[in-house]
Amino acid sequence: MEGAAMAKREHWGGRMAFIFAAIGSAVGLGNLWGFPYKLYSGGGGAFLIPYFVAMLVVGLPLLILEYSVGHWAQNSPPGAFGRILGKYRFVGWWLIGVAFVIITYYTIILGYSVVMLWDSLISIVSPAVELPWGSGIAGAKEAFFGKMLRYEETFALGPPRPAVLIGSLASWALIFFALFRGVKWVSKVVLITVPLPWIMLILLT
Repeated sequence: MEGAAMAKREHWGGRMAFIFAAIGSAVGLGNLWGFPYKLYSGGGGAFLIPYFVAMLVVGLPLLILEYSVGHWAQNSPPGAFGRILGKYRFVGWWLIGVAFVIITYYTIILGYSVVMLWDSLISIVSPAVELPWGSGIAGAKEAFFGKMLRYEETFALGPPRPAVLIGSLASWALIFFALFRGVKWVSKVVLITVPLPWIMLILLT
């Protein structure tokens, strides 16, 4: 029964697709978005010493271990850890839970990007409409914290922000359409979605 299930499992469309998917899963917003802030607040170049030591001593070995277990088991995280030792299957479910928590706030951040993309397109179609963040740092701060989030220094839960809610739903829809046809379709999607942010970042700088 297990052999039949293994035979039905999909595989990546090619080596390059897997490499791009691996890069996309390993290099997240913490690298693209959080790293510059951490570098600045951590003392600049001095921050890179413990960063690279931790990456080489802890991060890279664990990454290789994770991919090696997945390649060996050819199964989901619970199935892979279950094959190592049955009682460790819960570790695989824990990994899935962590991934779920991460994706819940990633989609919110992606929702912010969708809202800003919409505002940018509106300003292109209607040049008379100014970008909400087009008046410098103060304008960007007001556009994000004031207009988009309506941020208040309180612990009370406020009403949902319609723009952010719509942007987040659009993000979930994009994720669904990227995944619902399986690994073969994901193999094509990652070839665009993984390098695109870096290309745009280079062009904008």
